[in-house]
Parts: sequence; structure tokens; C-alpha cells
Amino acid sequence: MIYLMFKEEVIGEINITSAENAWVYGSCILYENAKRFEELFKAIVSGDEGEDIFEESNFAEDMIDDDNWFINDNGEISGITIPAVYLDENLISFRQR
Repeated sequence: MIYLMFKEEVIGEINITSAENAWVYGSCILYENAKRFEELFKAIVSGDEGEDIFEESNFAEDMIDDDNWFINDNGEISGITIPAVYLDENLISFRQR
């Protein structure tokens, strides 16, 4: 099982379906404790729809710091960029650090 983590907190499960260079793609099931990130995820992926609503000042500094995002793959912790989570489709993409 691969888990999505913010700092030391597990906030969801990831099923990786493909990877290209450093980019990873898959499906994602977020846990209830991930609700506080929903606005961040919406803002990050909004640029894909031709909108640009991402404004860093709308989010806590720790949320937009790549150093706080990780995956846990069977106990192996790896740093990732802030993930692009498509809430309606339960999809995720991120780049490994």
C-alpha cells in the first residue's frame, strides 16, 4: 500500500498507474482528515481548466512547502512535490523530489 502524507500524517491512499521520468500518476482515496487540503488541491488543478485561481497567500505556509509532502511505500518515505489531486475523478499526479 502506498500512502499520501503531509508531514507525518497519512491523509490518503495512492494506487500508482503510471510514471514518466520523475512524474507519477495514479488514483487516490483521501481520508477524512484530508478535507482541510481540498481548497489547496482545487486551486492547484484549476490551471488545467484555463483558470488561474492559485494564490499562495490563501494558504498556510506549511501547506505550500514541498518539503512537507511525502509518500510512504511500504515503510519507505519519499519526498514529493505538492500533489495535484483531482477530487472529482479521484486522480493524483506528483513529481518525486
